Amino acid sequence: MKLVQDQLAEERSTKSSLEARAIGVITSSGALATLLFALAALVTKAAGHELPDLARLVLGATLVAFMGAAVLAIIAARPETYQEVTIESLRAAATQEAMGAPAEKGESEIARVLVDIIAKARDENGNKARFLRRAVTLESVAAVLLALAVAIVLVQG
Repeated sequence: MKLVQDQLAEERSTKSSLEARAIGVITSSGALATLLFALAALVTKAAGHELPDLARLVLGATLVAFMGAAVLAIIAARPETYQEVTIESLRAAATQEAMGAPAEKGESEIARVLVDIIAKARDENGNKARFLRRAVTLESVAAVLLALAVAIVLVQG
């Protein structure tokens, strides 16, 4: 029974960790997109200086990648309905008959319910992890594109 309870605690911890990391991706994508706009504004404000066409194209792709990363991270961080013990099953467990049943019977039933909860939590955590991996990948692509855009501006500027 301890193993089952530990696994449930681990899945709940994983959920919190995935959501916290997703919030980090949202924050960093927003900050880097802001820097992108600052760069574009700074370069175009220089007297008589225009952003090279290639830099504009790369900056546009960078913006799309940052937005994609943020959207995927928001999906990863969104609240999900995780399966929990229902009120009805708690009421059934609190009846006089259930309380008088042998401990072995009660523990096996409780373990079965917790395993069902763990299975659902693992599915949901797997979904969150997939969206988070995609978000991090897109954010990485966006960071490389941003560096490329800066290099283009420096070389052609």
